[in-house]
Amino acid sequence: MEAGEIASFLCSTFGLQNNKAPAFSKGCGSLRYITTPCGVFADIDKFNHTIVPVPTAQYGERLVFKLVVDGEICIRNRAGEQWLARGSLFLTTLTPGYEESFTSPGTLFAIACEKHRCQRIMPLLRRDNGVAMQLNHSDFQYLTQLINHYIDNGGKISSALSTVNSEMIIALLGEMLLQSPPPRQARLTARNHNIIAIESYISEHLHNPQLDANRVSEGVRLSVNYINRLLAEDNLSLMKLVWQRRLDEAKMLLQTPAMQHLQLAEIAWQCGFRSQSHFCQAFKKRFGATPKAVRAAHLD
Repeated sequence: MEAGEIASFLCSTFGLQNNKAPAFSKGCGSLRYITTPCGVFADIDKFNHTIVPVPTAQYGERLVFKLVVDGEICIRNRAGEQWLARGSLFLTTLTPGYEESFTSPGTLFAIACEKHRCQRIMPLLRRDNGVAMQLNHSDFQYLTQLINHYIDNGGKISSALSTVNSEMIIALLGEMLLQSPPPRQARLTARNHNIIAIESYISEHLHNPQLDANRVSEGVRLSVNYINRLLAEDNLSLMKLVWQRRLDEAKMLLQTPAMQHLQLAEIAWQCGFRSQSHFCQAFKKRFGATPKAVRAAHLD
């Protein structure tokens, strides 16, 4: 896909352009799309730019659904700033000051349609300048497969069937958002969903000494900065959480009767520490006692 073709498509379909140059750099991403009487369905892959409305943009004329398949997007508009992680479904329209940033090469489905096709959700859109929700895993998988299949095959079927399919997808996305939790609850739900994914990944790879922020980031498909922002609400950082989990695991082993045969060096290694001395120092700092003292106190 030529950079100029992507730039032209985003300008004509979504009224957006790169905020730093008139065109996009070579190799900035790939694009698949299909145009129907109901709207434009696009799959934008490996995209990593900040885009803003073109000078001639007609604000509020078109609605755009965005489904984040990979990476994360930061949306800024009159309502403030909103981060959309993998699995986020978002409905928006262009407003003055609108800006959309990709923190890393991201993949998303973008569907542009006329306002009259989403009348039921318009009150929410006017109130919040955007409606978002975090999809559960099953819904996310279903919608990505459905939209991907339609983009691949919509041009091969009859016009009537293609129109019905596109209407169905747009209506389905609107209904999903209508049934989503209120904004605050939705943010909490999305945060909890991501926290669970992060903690699960850490638990599964806790014994790997190579486990670091980048590995966790790649494993859960969220950037390190985004994860740190989530954890900051609990006065944590990503690596602080990793070390806490390692130390908690070590303490559990020290207090488990069946594990009393393990040497401290073995426990340190099993919990991902590179050396026994590092383990002992970190353990005492967290729990206020040495590993030997904790083991002895539990045996008493």
